[in-house]
Amino acid sequence: MCGYSVTNFGHVFPPFVEAAQKQLTQLTHVTGELHSKQLELASSLLSFLGFEQGSHKVIFNSTGARAIESAWKVATAFRPGRVLAFRSGFHGRSLATTALQGESSLQIIDLTGKAVETRCQTEYPYCLRCPLEQQFPACEINCAKPLFHQLERYDKGIAAIIVEPMLGVGGYVAPPDDFFQKLRSVTQKLGILLIADEIQTGLGRCGSKLLSAAQGWEPDLIVLGKSLGGGIAPLSCVIGAAPLLSNLPPGSESETFAASPMACAVGLEVLQQLELGPWLERGRQLGSILRTRLQQLFNNRQSHKTIAITGIGPNAILEFGCDSPLVAASNLRDEQHSTWEATRLAREFATACFRNQLLVHLTGPDRTRVALLPPLNLADEDLEFAMQKIQESTPP
Repeated sequence: MCGYSVTNFGHVFPPFVEAAQKQLTQLTHVTGELHSKQLELASSLLSFLGFEQGSHKVIFNSTGARAIESAWKVATAFRPGRVLAFRSGFHGRSLATTALQGESSLQIIDLTGKAVETRCQTEYPYCLRCPLEQQFPACEINCAKPLFHQLERYDKGIAAIIVEPMLGVGGYVAPPDDFFQKLRSVTQKLGILLIADEIQTGLGRCGSKLLSAAQGWEPDLIVLGKSLGGGIAPLSCVIGAAPLLSNLPPGSESETFAASPMACAVGLEVLQQLELGPWLERGRQLGSILRTRLQQLFNNRQSHKTIAITGIGPNAILEFGCDSPLVAASNLRDEQHSTWEATRLAREFATACFRNQLLVHLTGPDRTRVALLPPLNLADEDLEFAMQKIQESTPP
């Protein structure tokens, strides 16, 4: 585990510590005014992501939830209306962002004082546990068709849809290969903004600078956070085309500790390490090794034949019970039994790992998934230690 992407370079990574220490001897805080490190980080972010200087702008925040709120403000300032989100997605626990998970009846007020309606849509495409009992690609992503139809039906009242390129808190579930390309095509046709929440998936966590770019689509707004602060200082941001961000009225975005000099110094070093270091390739290599080794381990365990190994980049996800014949049963009682059994197996495995001093992440909508999320710079000996502990935690 690496703090849900916060410590993508592990703890006390020397270049980050050095950058923070150096900045603390120069300037510690500036409230409400631009400073050189902030300007430098904004420029470096745009360059790192391949945007031309002047074509895009950056809004800095401290937390991921605040950055989501800023993206929300930008979207509704440009195109008033509802903001849609996936029911199984996660975008923060602030009073406003909780509404995006469908957990709140809070009435959101936009910059003009008008109420903004949020509406959660269909579940995120989850092929290993398809509710329609179909298989990709033959299914033609039928699970998403209600969403596409609703977008077309209510397009005039929808400002934006916010998505995670891969679910984070929701279980590290990746959608079918061309799902977001199709969604992007629909939103562009209708003029609806598409916001990519890459707080967990960006900056190397999925083996690339941005998972959306690796999937072959370009959002209107990109939200980054967590690992941008190197595990030392909270730092997040929203990136979008200059004309889009310019719709925000002056003074509508301000946060006391957003983009502090120390946070920006660390953020600059994060980008430097990702750009010039071996870490993106190392992460992809780690994930490949982990998934291969796990596949070999569980293939030799008769009691664990119903485990699927998935993952992107340096991540390895174990899905329990997905190959069980009960999963596809038409009888609701059998389906519930299958889910309960898969949840029990996943929980027992995760608990055994904890007892063996290995921290893993029990996750998924029904807690049937166990995620292994190593830092990009995990040493070979630590990888071997982890594999040994996993083996010790797995019943014969």
